[in-house]
Amino acid sequence: MNLLGPRSGGFAKRVALRIAIAVGAACVLFFSPQVARADSTQTYNVTAVTTSGQTITGTMTIDVTTGLVTTGAGGIDVGGTIFSCPQSSKCHLTPASGNAVLRLVDGPSFLQLAWSNLQPGGPAPANLTLISSHSYCKFCGDGDTLARFSSGSAAAIQTPEPAEGLLLLAGLGAFGILFLRQRKALPNAQV
Repeated sequence: MNLLGPRSGGFAKRVALRIAIAVGAACVLFFSPQVARADSTQTYNVTAVTTSGQTITGTMTIDVTTGLVTTGAGGIDVGGTIFSCPQSSKCHLTPASGNAVLRLVDGPSFLQLAWSNLQPGGPAPANLTLISSHSYCKFCGDGDTLARFSSGSAAAIQTPEPAEGLLLLAGLGAFGILFLRQRKALPNAQV
């Protein structure tokens, strides 16, 4: 039963089509990258070795726009001493002499990691290089009062980004199927 009159079917289709086009255009504008979102946050696998042979391993995620750093579930392990920076904590990169420094504290132990190619506010690099002369750990692992690092790096973990275009097309396709099913359900609909 058509309550709007015999010709309202075509009008309703045109209105629905215009709404669908407007929604699709809004989705394209909303999902298009206005800023480099992928370049602002990066997760790294951290590996380094102290001069006494202790190893450092762990993961950290850096948001270079804010300088906020979080560590992975196991924290950063330096010879058995675990340094963590959960999301509830406020760990920040500190700019120093054109470099970025991360300082973590675990009780009496203190870890400082200086990265040469990381600039807060800049793009997240694919790999970080540890500045050995400015990176050290106090009271870590084997009891050294000051353990300097002989080498170290942090390699970016590549994470796939969602295919926003495919999600948009899937949504519009579902909308089109719904529209076609609704049209077939009306026996008096004009084509």
